[in-house]
Amino acid sequence: MDEGRGGAVHIGGLTPEQKAGEALVKLFTFVAARTIMAEIEGYDNEGGSAASHPVWRGMQDALTSEKGIDENFITDMMRSPDHDMQLAAVRLLEVRTSFAQDTFQWDVLRAAAISNVQADAERVMAQYMSSIVPLDTDACGE
Repeated sequence: MDEGRGGAVHIGGLTPEQKAGEALVKLFTFVAARTIMAEIEGYDNEGGSAASHPVWRGMQDALTSEKGIDENFITDMMRSPDHDMQLAAVRLLEVRTSFAQDTFQWDVLRAAAISNVQADAERVMAQYMSSIVPLDTDACGE
């Protein structure tokens, strides 16, 4: 942030980095859930459907519900009366932690965020400039 432009920005009492961290937890939870669902799909060598597996179906229902992944997603799975869902919640915690610590490419995230911000700024400025400076094709000899 430029010097001399005031104090740190807060969003709901959180710094931008903390807010991004919350969003990343949801992303990592989603990735972990999809990873577990893919594992379940891989168990099926008989040509059946993973959708018939109760854990796969439970996760799919949760991921596609209006509520989606929230701060209670894993807690709700832990409280499920279905022992398989409780075990899946523990597996979800393991996969999510492993993904965040070992798999996620933090340097790629930083580079992508900076690149996306720059590309968006260029796009917006180009649209703005084209709206205020109409291209006069006659002046170009066409």
